[in-house]
Amino acid sequence: MDNIQDQIRALQTSVRRQRFAIVALATILAGSALIGAVRPAGDATFDTITCKEWRVVDKDGMLRINAATNADGTVIYPTKDGK
Repeated sequence: MDNIQDQIRALQTSVRRQRFAIVALATILAGSALIGAVRPAGDATFDTITCKEWRVVDKDGMLRINAATNADGTVIYPTKDGK
């Protein structure tokens, strides 16, 4: 009977350790997710950005700022309707 009692105690100890490990890992995971969600992105600084055209549109899709050039390097100006 003592052997069974020893095995039960060992299993209870193992379960307690596993429960503690699960709670600790869940806390670390939740904390990491919270820090990632709350931390601001901050400013971005680039030395060079290369693209064929740059457009800024508002929430309705209306072109507000456009920067583009033709193949010969001349500037492309947006039309009056914003397209």
